[in-house]
Amino acid sequence: MISGQSERKLTCYRCDAPLDVETVRKFKSVCDACDAWVHCCRNCTLYDEFAHNNCSSPSTEWVGGAEKANYCAEFEFRDWYAKKGRDENETEQAHQAWDTLFKAD
Repeated sequence: MISGQSERKLTCYRCDAPLDVETVRKFKSVCDACDAWVHCCRNCTLYDEFAHNNCSSPSTEWVGGAEKANYCAEFEFRDWYAKKGRDENETEQAHQAWDTLFKAD
């Protein structure tokens, strides 16, 4: 699914190079910068390395390599910039909470 992704920044999971919407829509596309498969588990919002089958969806089947091209009806391209921004924000909040808790007076 690529709905509503025209405003999002689509980037490769491996090298962070920008990808255009047409590249993401094509099943057998590769990143122009590093030749990584675009339609793979690592680029999907459902990818979770700690979940069963490395996927947060309970209905997906095992895929031998998260970096390999595969066809999955539940594939939705991951917004890496939004995830990175959220992680940085959460990290900063954790540092502030730590500093507040253990602040030396």
